Amino acid sequence: MHTEYREAHRDQRSSSSYFDMALKMNPTEHVYDSTSETGYNVLVGGSEYYNPLAEVMLKQADNVDKWLKADATVKLNLPAGFSAQATLGWEDRQYQQTHYTSAYTEPL
Repeated sequence: MHTEYREAHRDQRSSSSYFDMALKMNPTEHVYDSTSETGYNVLVGGSEYYNPLAEVMLKQADNVDKWLKADATVKLNLPAGFSAQATLGWEDRQYQQTHYTSAYTEPL
């Protein structure tokens, strides 16, 4: 009998668009705002202009991959030197994706 199980958790918040926006953002624009409930300067500019730090910290995008592989072999020795063998295998994969967005940011 052989069994293999793997599980991978992935944080999908990192993307090149956040890095690009950090380069485009006005360097005098503050990323933190002490008067805001979130503590971040949430810019309302749609997908064209936003605070990448607030986007990363106030949103969550996770993936979980699960794999299960199992197999078993049964061998039956019969008289006169004969034998019978059967193998059963199973493979299962599960993928789960979750997105959470703070009420203080624009939707994904």
